[in-house]
Amino acid sequence: MRIIIALALSSTAVLAQAPAAAVSVASRYTQTDPWRDSWQKPAQVISALNFSPTESVAVVEEGYPYFAPRIAAVAGKVFAVNMDSRALQGPRGTSPLFTPIVSSEGDPSVSGLNLDTVMLVDIWRFLTLQNAYTLELALSMKPGSRLVVLGRKLETNFPLFSQISPRSSN
Repeated sequence: MRIIIALALSSTAVLAQAPAAAVSVASRYTQTDPWRDSWQKPAQVISALNFSPTESVAVVEEGYPYFAPRIAAVAGKVFAVNMDSRALQGPRGTSPLFTPIVSSEGDPSVSGLNLDTVMLVDIWRFLTLQNAYTLELALSMKPGSRLVVLGRKLETNFPLFSQISPRSSN
């Protein structure tokens, strides 16, 4: 498993790299938030991660899906994972581009998805059952998959994922 931690980047447009049809659909479900763009840098993060059209991605976010619709424009299958079911409702929480998943503090509810990438977007500090959540994420990932952690600051209590083997490699 590869771990990628991103803290601060500069922004550039990336949806232009996606097929025109995906860009058109994504633009209807992608909300602009200058504050989030200023520190999360979604365009640059997505460009740097170079998602594959066949890639299976779980995006774990707090609040309405912000990265999920953007990643869905360039990746294969995207799951928007959130502990707040209200964030996955309405025009900002639903989209034909991604599958919403309501999780709990100890279970991301991604068991059996066989994920290529798991992306945690400024969520770690909100999890009270971090060890259980971490284990469930690791068990849902393919061998050789990647974990992307995006946050405003480095989380000093972040576990060493290299010590946990994905389920499919056991």
